[in-house]
Amino acid sequence: MGPNTTASFAPVVTSRLIGGNVYENRVALEGAFERRSLQGGSIFGLLSGAKLHNPTFDLLDGYETGAEIGFRRSFGGRGLIGISVFFEDKSVDDTLENFLRQRLTIFGRADARGGFTLRPSVYVEHKRFRTPSILFTGDPDETSWGGTFRIEKNDVFFGNGFSSFLLVTYQQTKSGIEAFSYSETGFELGLERRF
Repeated sequence: MGPNTTASFAPVVTSRLIGGNVYENRVALEGAFERRSLQGGSIFGLLSGAKLHNPTFDLLDGYETGAEIGFRRSFGGRGLIGISVFFEDKSVDDTLENFLRQRLTIFGRADARGGFTLRPSVYVEHKRFRTPSILFTGDPDETSWGGTFRIEKNDVFFGNGFSSFLLVTYQQTKSGIEAFSYSETGFELGLERRF
């Protein structure tokens, strides 16, 4: 598409297993692009559409579409900062899975001394249920905020090209129904293959 533009388009077929049984099959089409400027900035986007099939619960059959658009800018080749907006529309008969979701994310990357790369991000998200159950005594819509912080060690390798990383996540969700409000913290330490 040109020296400053990259685009891809692909079919994607996935299955999700829970307890060893197929919970969801997805057949999707995904397209993505990135257009870079000579000043170190780039605009990127993603568009996807999927047909969902749950072999055990017909109310979870339906469709899901998603779109993301964002901008990022690099600084001196040692870091970047960016912002993106994401939209998801999941359309199924199950009232807890029939929703619209919007998310705003600010993210960055910085190459630090000692071979470390730091990848922080923060986000705010709103989830609106299209057909909430009439049994709810309040509004189940959710507003969430949170962040992730990932540290990668890029100058020490194990085995055949593996390097280590640490990921810490936090999310706070507030719902109009108090029982649906929660906070969640995650911690992950692992190795990944570098190519």
